Amino acid sequence: MKVRIKFSKQGSAKFIGHLDVMRYFQKVMRRADVAICYSGGFSPHQIMSFAAPLGVGITSKGEYLDIQVEVTEDLATMKERMNRTMAEGFHVESCRRLPDQAGNAMSIVAAAGYTLSFRPGYEPEDPEKWMQAMETFYGREEVFITKKTKKGTKELDLKPLVYALRAEGASVYMLLSAGSAENIKPELVLDAFYQSLGEERPPFAFMIQRENVYAELPEGEQPSGAVSDREQSSGAISDGGQPDGAKPDVEMPSAETDHDRDRYGSVMCCKGHCFISLEDLGTAPEERLCQEDIRQGEKTRQEEKEDSRSWRD
Repeated sequence: MKVRIKFSKQGSAKFIGHLDVMRYFQKVMRRADVAICYSGGFSPHQIMSFAAPLGVGITSKGEYLDIQVEVTEDLATMKERMNRTMAEGFHVESCRRLPDQAGNAMSIVAAAGYTLSFRPGYEPEDPEKWMQAMETFYGREEVFITKKTKKGTKELDLKPLVYALRAEGASVYMLLSAGSAENIKPELVLDAFYQSLGEERPPFAFMIQRENVYAELPEGEQPSGAVSDREQSSGAISDGGQPDGAKPDVEMPSAETDHDRDRYGSVMCCKGHCFISLEDLGTAPEERLCQEDIRQGEKTRQEEKEDSRSWRD
């Protein structure tokens, strides 16, 4: 049985690198007595896959890993056991069952949302003017930058890869391209912004938090809760993202403009793309396995034990 785990990473845990996080969760599985499956061969390892590496120094509310467990594992109690063994800064938010044919999280990542805020003592002299300059920067038709790659450097237009950018009080929210094809970091957007001002980005001025990680839905597979371009332009968006409960004071620009806005929730549509959070993509609705699944799993394990005894005899 495939399971997708959503966890948060806060506080001092943000200084732990991705490889150490992977090793840490391997220990969590053993300490929490999770019935995780192992690969075969002479060097078996836990069947585990992380969605997208998180940079050092960045906190997160939505990180994901996929594991494969025995069918008898109960997801509600598994989440509770894992949280009891978690170190400070880590917390399991949810455990969802995946269909057997579901792809791993790493292969489907398409976008990630970030919130950027100023560190205390690093605020600009005129925050309103700074925000206006950021919006003007995002309103440009093209934003070319030089990105360093493993093969050298290449010139890249950031504009098509920044799906949303807006000011939210004293913070800035960005929805950026992520995954294996084009992975854009929020620091890269900040560097391009400060270059447009003829300045250098202050190295310690910003606190960055990843809000969630998303996959892109193909055309024609938009869920019932998704918001179309027309609905975005009409402003009929509620806190939960359903058009029926619209708030009159929420105004959404047309998705055809450069200043389109995504909505909070599991499904977001902007710039002709439709994204859904990994937590809700292809997951079974139940948190707890039905008793029939548990009985079937126990029966299978009992048959395997009997086969093993007969082979030894």
